[in-house]
Amino acid sequence: MRSSHDQLGQLLSHGSEIVSATGHVKSVYILAAMIPRHRLCVAILLLVSVAATWAERVPNPSFEFGDQLPVGWRVGSGDGDWLDIDGDRALVSRGTAEQTSFWRSEPVDLVPGGLYRLRFSARRLDGVGGGTVMSGTAFANRDLRQIDSTWQRFSSYFATPAVLGERNWLRFGQWHLPGSVAFDDLRLDRVTAVHRRIRQGMSLGQGERIADGRYVFRAPQRSALANHSRPLQSHQAGFNTYRWVFGAGEWVTYRHDIGGYRQTSAQVRLNVNYHTGGLLVVEARGDSSVPWTPVGTVDGARTAVFDLPEEVLPAVAVLIRLRAAGARPVGADADPGSFQIDEYTYEAALADGPPAAVGSTHLVAVAADPGRSFAAARIEATGRLQPGVADTLTIRLGQALREAESLRTRVAVTATGDLPDGAPWIRQEPTPSGELALPYRLTGTGDRVLHVELVAESGLRWHAELDVHTSILHADAYGELLAADGEVDVWWASSGWKVSTTRQAPANRGPALRIEAARNEAEAAQLILRPRRDLLDLTVRVTDLVGPADSRIDAGAIELLRVMTVPVRQPTDIAGEAADWPDPLLPLGAPLRAAAARNLALWVRVTTPRQIPAGTYRGTVHLGADGWSQDVGLHVEVYDFDLPDRMTCQTAFGFDPGAIWRYHRIVEEADRRTVLGRYLESFSRHHISPYDPAPLDRPVVDWPVLTAADSVAHAVIEPDVDWRAWDAAMTRAIDEYHFNSFRLAIPGMGGGTYIDRDEPELLGWPVDTPQYQGLFRGYGQAVQQHLEQNGWLDEAFVYWFDEPAPRDYDFVMDGFSRLRQAAPGITRMLTEQVEAALVGGPDLWCPVTPNFDVASAETRRAEGERFWWYVCTVPKAPWAGLFIDHAGTELRVWLWQTWQRDIDGILVWATNYWSSDAAYPASMQNPYVDPMSWQSAYSAPAGTRRPWGNGDGRFLYPPRGAFAGDGPVLQGPVESMRWEMLRDGIEDYEYLAMLRRQLEEKADQLSAEELSSWSALLTVPDEISSSLTRFTEDPAPIEAHRRAVAQALERLSRL
Repeated sequence: MRSSHDQLGQLLSHGSEIVSATGHVKSVYILAAMIPRHRLCVAILLLVSVAATWAERVPNPSFEFGDQLPVGWRVGSGDGDWLDIDGDRALVSRGTAEQTSFWRSEPVDLVPGGLYRLRFSARRLDGVGGGTVMSGTAFANRDLRQIDSTWQRFSSYFATPAVLGERNWLRFGQWHLPGSVAFDDLRLDRVTAVHRRIRQGMSLGQGERIADGRYVFRAPQRSALANHSRPLQSHQAGFNTYRWVFGAGEWVTYRHDIGGYRQTSAQVRLNVNYHTGGLLVVEARGDSSVPWTPVGTVDGARTAVFDLPEEVLPAVAVLIRLRAAGARPVGADADPGSFQIDEYTYEAALADGPPAAVGSTHLVAVAADPGRSFAAARIEATGRLQPGVADTLTIRLGQALREAESLRTRVAVTATGDLPDGAPWIRQEPTPSGELALPYRLTGTGDRVLHVELVAESGLRWHAELDVHTSILHADAYGELLAADGEVDVWWASSGWKVSTTRQAPANRGPALRIEAARNEAEAAQLILRPRRDLLDLTVRVTDLVGPADSRIDAGAIELLRVMTVPVRQPTDIAGEAADWPDPLLPLGAPLRAAAARNLALWVRVTTPRQIPAGTYRGTVHLGADGWSQDVGLHVEVYDFDLPDRMTCQTAFGFDPGAIWRYHRIVEEADRRTVLGRYLESFSRHHISPYDPAPLDRPVVDWPVLTAADSVAHAVIEPDVDWRAWDAAMTRAIDEYHFNSFRLAIPGMGGGTYIDRDEPELLGWPVDTPQYQGLFRGYGQAVQQHLEQNGWLDEAFVYWFDEPAPRDYDFVMDGFSRLRQAAPGITRMLTEQVEAALVGGPDLWCPVTPNFDVASAETRRAEGERFWWYVCTVPKAPWAGLFIDHAGTELRVWLWQTWQRDIDGILVWATNYWSSDAAYPASMQNPYVDPMSWQSAYSAPAGTRRPWGNGDGRFLYPPRGAFAGDGPVLQGPVESMRWEMLRDGIEDYEYLAMLRRQLEEKADQLSAEELSSWSALLTVPDEISSSLTRFTEDPAPIEAHRRAVAQALERLSRL
């Protein structure tokens, strides 16, 4: 071990590099592998790099040195290995669903009350499902709930407690996660925080906002900042992913000082999400010299709101202390503490008219170099750091550089951590004020590095690297300009882009807005107006589209919708950002207003009729406003084949009619049927099947009356069922709406989720009685026979238990056994990955996407079982998800990933989850104003706001009229961009399914070359999706491959 330390020291002293087999540089002097493009951060990180000695903080950061164990590391709990992976040494943590395993470092030189950034690489080697990956320190853990089987780069941030004690070590491992996880390439940097300057002497950080004379701070615990924020003064509590963890005597103190403005009243809101003991004591004081004033206590898991007492206010600065009393100390490993806090909000009324402002926080990582270069300069302002926008960096020179006669400066943008060779130098003279302005222009989204270098004649060099992580909302390398007359720029973009309101018009020009579709298909594109002045009374009108031989697509088949944005204030995850994100698609009614210097996007949706010739159809979109008008072309290329009405990919989406009745304020059955029909039509147009397409027409069951004295052992007791209303509704659902699945309720099954369960009973008879058994068998046989007679057996599935925990497996298997005996032909679906204890129960498996395992699926398919999969509040980035503040392509990519893995269907738990009864217990949420989907009261106490993600379970919006007036609202739903992307993905899947069928049917008519080239189109290219976490955010690769499939189908259709 001694020799290994000496060898490491020698290498470090010479600045040597270790290059891995995959080309990653593992060195103490340069950046390691870049974070993948889907691993985005909310904060902008400014890295000032001088003679880096960061490796001194982390023992053996690349794990290359050691004998029996890596130098500076040992297994702290469970099982671990030190292995060669991809040509490099890495730590491996092995565990089970009931085990905690981790590696721990020797003590690390951390500063109490400091702020740090930890970077590392991780990948899953084997196993699916289970718990979570642990990373970080003994006092600040970050869970990585889903990681990929390929290396990913992660960055975590944490503030250290006031007293470190014996908790100054790093930890990497897993909690209840089956299989193995590998870690490599650690880097630890000390960072400082730079908050947005509002005016002289006033700054606001992330989570802080002033509006209408009120200050609101919501601790950014779920952001990349983790436990850090500008108001955080000090703490001794631990932190786990997004929640403070309290043990005996531990505390967190926030100091709220808002630029000297007096606070006249204030309120604290917090949520205790976990509690096993102890008391949370909330205290306040207006001055550090006076004693703490009690504000309130919390003795359980709940949301609490406290008004500050009069003796604290008014005050310029208010301190709030959260303290644990009567709790036990926090133990080792993954101890959850006595209680946890996952939300802290402070709100105050301010005197003297404060300005409206929104805060932000940038983290500046500075290498620990005591030399002159550390103080040579600092970055004072970064500009907007928005792609496609010319901007300026403001540098404040230190004395040494200010005295230089001239400086050589350069700014370069790269997608890696390396400064490019040949980046041009510019000579500048320091100003008397010491301020230097350097122009720059960012390009692209995801991870970019903005390099800044200053060099004086003396040789003094200052080098900064700004790691900029920009959300896909700010992409600018797409679109075509259609018209620019000095007043309004008119351009168009694919439907797969989420166009920000601030994006500049593209430079590339195009002749017309362009759409491609098969016959009987709906496709859309976006038409964007960016005026230089406000446009009032804007109207939009489209002509018929004229094609071959004067054939036409009528203007009535072209819908014009306004793309509305919603204000995301709390990003779903690190892929998003707090901004206005496009999603709802509003029908055009009255003339529009287009604000100056902001994009107004219009959704142009064309539904192609059957029986028209293939070819290009041309028309015009007329735009007119006060004193301005413009015509632009609309071209639709119609492929020479028809899209069928019924899709191959099965869909099953939750749908809550009760929410519709509430928001639309409708009580009459006739009105309910009218509005329900409009919602079902939207489902049908998007090829999406609701769980229950007949909520107003249930089968009427007349059960026989049984007594305990009845001799019914082994009997089959069939009830009398009136199917007439249900049959009529289901005939419409299957034959007119073309739905391809429906959820079938079976009385007496019981049910439940991972939270709780309902025991099975029927008419009051418990499951172990012959009465229950006879009735259950009778109903099962009757419903299966009825489905077979109507030809609906293939569409029906029983979904009676959701996401079972291992403790529920026996219960679930008992239920499936009863169902299989009573109705063996009805599909038994379970939202769970393949587990040995569940084999023989479901015949339709539906895991969440990260838990789908190819090998397990092939084994079960060999037994005749099938697979769907689902997304919900998870997975989050870097997986394809359903969230508003993610890339527009994600839901469409999800369907390509579905095809790629031979999965037969997709499921989402809800489509109109508009309000949370936990977050809004006394009112109804307005999803146009608050786009976050909050946990429901089923899993959270009333008054609690626990985020699931922006738009989770919400693809349809209520009409905006639901928030005005008091009468019934009979309009249909407002659709969303994500609803459209689901439809496009389902249609893409159908193109591929049609091609496969055509190749199977006509293989003997094709040459070997034709069969090979067209069969190759059935493979999803890496440019679309190379893995579940690496996929395109640009719709162009999807559209290109879809076009190639369409051309093959055209050729095959003529054979």
